[in-house]
Amino acid sequence: MLIYIFAEHYPTPYKPQFDTEFAFFLRQGHQIKIFAAGQYTSTIHPRVRSYGLDKKTHLFPTTLKTLPRFFKYFIFKLILSPKTSFNRILAIKNPHLSFKKNILRISRMLVLPDESPDLCYIHNIATGDMIDFLPQLYPSSRVAMYFHGGEVGGVQRIVRDSQLFEQAHIVFTNTKFSRRQAIERGCPPDRIIAVPVGFDLSDYPVGKNKKYREGGLLNLISVGRLSEEKGLVFALDAVSELIAKGFREIHYTIVGRGMLEGFLKEYVLSKGLESYVDFVGERDKAGVVDLLEKSDVLVLPSIVTETWAETQAAVVQEAMLMRLLVVTTQAGGVPESTADVMRQFSVPICDVSAISKQIGNILALPEMEMARLGEEAREFAFKRFNIDHTGLHLLEYAMGRKSSVVDER
Repeated sequence: MLIYIFAEHYPTPYKPQFDTEFAFFLRQGHQIKIFAAGQYTSTIHPRVRSYGLDKKTHLFPTTLKTLPRFFKYFIFKLILSPKTSFNRILAIKNPHLSFKKNILRISRMLVLPDESPDLCYIHNIATGDMIDFLPQLYPSSRVAMYFHGGEVGGVQRIVRDSQLFEQAHIVFTNTKFSRRQAIERGCPPDRIIAVPVGFDLSDYPVGKNKKYREGGLLNLISVGRLSEEKGLVFALDAVSELIAKGFREIHYTIVGRGMLEGFLKEYVLSKGLESYVDFVGERDKAGVVDLLEKSDVLVLPSIVTETWAETQAAVVQEAMLMRLLVVTTQAGGVPESTADVMRQFSVPICDVSAISKQIGNILALPEMEMARLGEEAREFAFKRFNIDHTGLHLLEYAMGRKSSVVDER
């Protein structure tokens, strides 16, 4: 079938699951076209190139300032099919919106193909807000939205979320926690189903005998955007606390970039942690997997804000697939996405002493016990988060071939 995919940013190293999911659609024999408001091309996974996902991606206007770069395309479209374009303009023009907002709607519409897809698949409620005219533009197409959770810090809350949910035939999310979030924001309960983010398991090879504490160091790692809600300050304080107690066999690698990068680097210096902490910047998925392979423990110290909480926290499953132990906060949907054997290391939000204590507990574990826990965690993730299973479920629900009845137990 023909699938039009809409995302806020693509390609993007911050949503590596997009690469996995879009490639899965192609392997299933479907045609896809991707439309995005922007791109992050600094680090691109080889899968993007090998599947030609970048060539299947087209940008659409975000603000009036971005319109000039699309003028040639608008003129070409209007000259090539004036009648069709005029009818499409009439179909999506909203008399209740301002002139500016209608101009943006029309501009975004003109970027889209005339051919109706079988499925319009929207990633993120913010993206849905920008292309809310799809039901009018493609009335015969199914519309599905993936709700990735609330807005991160610095992003304005979508105020007409219930209206956007109503326009979709089905809404996906990744955990029961985020399903409840969406319902609280106005999504009809019978229209939303939790289908976890899946992974291409071939991306996570592990040697027969993973070695822990190589070189006598417990190697900690955190991966994600460097922003307030990720709670990295609490992890740094926990490392500082351990070192003050005499635990010096620790090394902490922080992967990612973001608004707090400068602040966090200064914080490390102020705490005298520069010999224990490395900032390695942004990495594509292959680079992240390589760093996970060399690490022992993932630390996810995320907090909860007024608009955001972790939903699935995909990096936790990636870490478990690489047999890492995971120290996580009890934030959002993280507990239900974490193997039972790892929940003993989960801690309350913003609790430095608890993070420090659990890292200390792991320091005390024999290597054989770490290996056993890592193997059980990998088995959990391997069975539950395989894209070959989750991807098929998603498409069946999206096309209405499967009921979205949910067991909330």
